[in-house]
Amino acid sequence: MKRKRIDWDRLAPVGLGGQLTVRRICVGLLLVDLYEWIAFTTKFSHHQRTLYQYIPNGGKELLPGAVMAPFYQTLSNNSWGTGLVLLMIPLALWYYFYHYQDSRSIYLMRRLPDRRELWRRCLTIPLLGLSACILLYGGNLFIFYAIYEYFTPPQCLQPGQWRMLWEYMFH
Repeated sequence: MKRKRIDWDRLAPVGLGGQLTVRRICVGLLLVDLYEWIAFTTKFSHHQRTLYQYIPNGGKELLPGAVMAPFYQTLSNNSWGTGLVLLMIPLALWYYFYHYQDSRSIYLMRRLPDRRELWRRCLTIPLLGLSACILLYGGNLFIFYAIYEYFTPPQCLQPGQWRMLWEYMFH
């Protein structure tokens, strides 16, 4: 049985490459994700190094009373992910207003038997891009937290990490 492929060009305005837009969104997501991983590992390793005293013979020992920085401080403070999310709104608007240019295909789109075709072509790719951004951010958050919990000595962890993260994000 042959696998059915998604025809991205049918989900974009006629004349605009839907597949090209999806590729650009994927490249943007990949770059933002790569930046997030580099920023997290850099900050996490920096905070983790402060827990130890390094001995001249090459070893290390945990400092007495050392406390790891809260989880939210190991996350990057960038706005690239937010910027990528916010780019989906102008993309949807551009797709809509594209129908008013040159050939005025808006009139044809309004006369089609399927009244939802215009909105399907204007909103599907931006909404899928928005969903991908949210899923990627949420997945990274849980993976980063698992790394934080696993690689931090238990006696150095502070309780209430999720509450602190929530307060940091929405305060």
